[in-house]
Amino acid sequence: MVEQLVAVVLVAGMVFYARGIERLWSVAGRGRIVGTLQVAAYAGAMAALLLALEPPLDGAVATNLPWHMVQHVVLLAVVPPLLAASAPLTVWMYALPHASRARVQPLWRRILRSQENEHWLAWTAGAFALTNLTLAVWHLPVLYDAAVDHAGLHALEHVSFVATATLFWWMVLGAGRRERRGLGVLGVFIASLPATALGLLMTLASTSWYAAYGSSATAVRNQQVAGAIMWGFGGLALVVGAAALFAGWLAAMDRDDQRARARAVTGPC
Repeated sequence: MVEQLVAVVLVAGMVFYARGIERLWSVAGRGRIVGTLQVAAYAGAMAALLLALEPPLDGAVATNLPWHMVQHVVLLAVVPPLLAASAPLTVWMYALPHASRARVQPLWRRILRSQENEHWLAWTAGAFALTNLTLAVWHLPVLYDAAVDHAGLHALEHVSFVATATLFWWMVLGAGRRERRGLGVLGVFIASLPATALGLLMTLASTSWYAAYGSSATAVRNQQVAGAIMWGFGGLALVVGAAALFAGWLAAMDRDDQRARARAVTGPC
């Protein structure tokens, strides 16, 4: 039942995003405000969510800890940067009826103003703390085992992973301001440290942490593999994300420099 509900929610989100893009581009022009690469990022995020939350991967997590860590890596380090880059709130707002959009836009503008330069670092630090607190809490044995046994709690775990990590990535992407993304690169590297530490602890542990997978020598080996997946592949995904963020920041700086030179040349005329 939960798998079917997840699929319905994801499809509804894709339809809503497509409707919002159609309306936004009809007003601003194709590729304006939200570009084609951002639309592709949303499609990638949805594809990754379907991969992580539907069988066969989701069906294996209750009995296989390494596959469960693969699922967590996708939800924490693959989906959030793609989702944040796609500007979903902006697009979904355009999908709303005009009257509803008129009520929502002032709130959205207040949120963006609260993330101005003097508050951006505080927002980013808060998002970092919230993301890693969520990671740590859900990997406590008592909550981890409960989530494996209860589908509803497991779904809540997934929502909290994606929501908090997407908020963090929205902040390191500059919350819409490209000039902030240089500092955002540093934030991503710092953010990789807690997950890496957790993965290393799992890899080095000599006893099984989670009763759901038993306490045999095989369970311990699987836990070590799962830890390696978390710090290895999870860390690699964050490095790739940081590199893409850095490349985008450099490209934005280059475009701004070209526009400044063009204005300098045409100004006296």
